Amino acid sequence: YSYKGEPAMSQFRRLIAEELAKNTVLQVDAYFYFDRSRLFTKKGGLKRIDTSNCIKALHVGLATILNVDDRFFWDGTFKKLAADGPEHVYVNISARPI
Repeated sequence: YSYKGEPAMSQFRRLIAEELAKNTVLQVDAYFYFDRSRLFTKKGGLKRIDTSNCIKALHVGLATILNVDDRFFWDGTFKKLAADGPEHVYVNISARPI
């Protein structure tokens, strides 16, 4: 995993730590943007991508980056989406206390 924007991440870490100190749990939503060639065959059929494995890897990576235990990731949704090309492959993550 990798992430960009260390100043924003430092602020996010502080906010998450404040919320978790209140014994709060988090909803973590993820939008996975895959290259079209990983999602669809040349004939337009669906390829198999196990997004549930991606979610677990995302939770482990996010917990590591935030210096928290992933047991606080209580709820969330995910979407599998097609990116406009390999240079646009990424994951958009949002987290909020619930």
